[in-house]
Amino acid sequence: DWSHMDSQTVIKAYDYLSESSAHLADMERWVSNYCDKSLRNLLPQHFGSAEELMAQVRLQGEAPRDLLVRIAGLKQEQRILNEGISTWLEAAEVPDTYSFRVQLVGKLKSAWHTGLLRRLGVDQEIAGPSWRSEPAGQMLNLSGSTLIDLPNLPRTGFEHVQHLNMYGLRASSESLNRFLGSFTQVRELNLSANNITHYSPEQGY
Repeated sequence: DWSHMDSQTVIKAYDYLSESSAHLADMERWVSNYCDKSLRNLLPQHFGSAEELMAQVRLQGEAPRDLLVRIAGLKQEQRILNEGISTWLEAAEVPDTYSFRVQLVGKLKSAWHTGLLRRLGVDQEIAGPSWRSEPAGQMLNLSGSTLIDLPNLPRTGFEHVQHLNMYGLRASSESLNRFLGSFTQVRELNLSANNITHYSPEQGY
């Protein structure tokens, strides 16, 4: 199963095999199968099928190698996300905050998955009245307790979030600056009751 191999190894294998025209038809099937399984790994709880995702990806008309590079970037993004939140959970100094951190991890992973679906051209339906036109995942609520720090996140993957509620987290300014650097398209940000003494747009919030 190539989907569990290092992405750069997969790309190098493609480059090597694609030099022979005799392998072109097989290569297309191989790339399709690789991407299909990779998407299943990236989105194991997706409400639809991997075939639906692949159909959307194909509609975007990317060349096979470009698609491999794109999948590699998504895998790297997921790796940074998982490593960041795992390190953050392990570093919890106050046992009472661990359960809240677990809740935030679930919300962050869910937000990343929603953003990935949107980038792949698949929008999830949002529950609620029919008059709601807000795309799924635009609001992220991380309030509910206090924390001394926040996890390291990938720099990309959360561009769909436009409303971010971080009321009362009270994390350090340094931690907030780093964290908010991953939310580049936020239009409404609630930082009330946080350890912030000075607001500067240059800081990213």
